[in-house]
Amino acid sequence: MSHRGPDGSGSYIDGNISLGHARLSIIDTSDNGKQPMCNENRTVWLTYNGETYNFMDLKQGLKNKHEFRSNTDTEVLIHAYEEMGIDLINKLRGMFAFALYDSIKGKIILARDPIGKNPCIITGMGLDLFLLPR
Repeated sequence: MSHRGPDGSGSYIDGNISLGHARLSIIDTSDNGKQPMCNENRTVWLTYNGETYNFMDLKQGLKNKHEFRSNTDTEVLIHAYEEMGIDLINKLRGMFAFALYDSIKGKIILARDPIGKNPCIITGMGLDLFLLPR
């Protein structure tokens, strides 16, 4: 994972779930853009790679319901999931791959853009599953 970017790395672990991220910061270069990123009450976690071109439009519709701590498209995806659920994927325009963990529902969502512009590799090793966006 170290080839991804020199701007930092992070991880989140909850029981049998772990998310990791190596960061190449582009949109928001502050520490507020560190990943994995979570919602305000730390129940939804996201590790994301790519660019959502329409994230500012999506953010406009979420500003009245959520407090934003960053200027990242990553955080917009978290709050869009809270409002739309899995249907958020149909609203995204861009190239991306992500893993989202909803600790309340106990589920992980793995997604990539429809064209595969930002491909990801999903591989299983025993009981472990890895999502490796590049």
